[in-house]
Amino acid sequence: MPLCKTCHSNIPIRLRIDGKEHNLQSRKHCLTCVPFKSGQRLHKQTTRQHTYPVGECSRCHQTRTLPSKNLCSTCIVSISRQQQKQRAIEYKGGSCQRCGYNKCNEALTFHHRNPDEKDFEISGQYIRWERVRLELDKCDMLCQNCHAEVHTALRSQLPRQM
Repeated sequence: MPLCKTCHSNIPIRLRIDGKEHNLQSRKHCLTCVPFKSGQRLHKQTTRQHTYPVGECSRCHQTRTLPSKNLCSTCIVSISRQQQKQRAIEYKGGSCQRCGYNKCNEALTFHHRNPDEKDFEISGQYIRWERVRLELDKCDMLCQNCHAEVHTALRSQLPRQM
């Protein structure tokens, strides 16, 4: 007989409830701990720390649930992405490689020289720095204007389809 992972009581392999035979051999918890069709996990499993609002985010003023931080999780992710982009910009020289623009980090983009060698997009996700650095070596850093010019030139070189 299997044992309940919560209370360590025996779980019967088969049980008749309301005239219906139930096979319980794959259950990990007894019916006392997790009744049929409860639709919920055990209280111990669903109770997470810090699930209740504890204050207001100091950046966006939304409700936050992390008591050890003054920021909500969305702002924490946003800041970490900004920091990673800043590190990538510094790695690539700090300015557009065509015109030298360096006034606004949001206006700087990373253009893959050969799209076929592209493993992933650098922006939009947090990836280990070692992998980002390898991907940056395949890119040129361009301001948005120069980036648009490069893509327009590439499109004009493609044969037209009819």
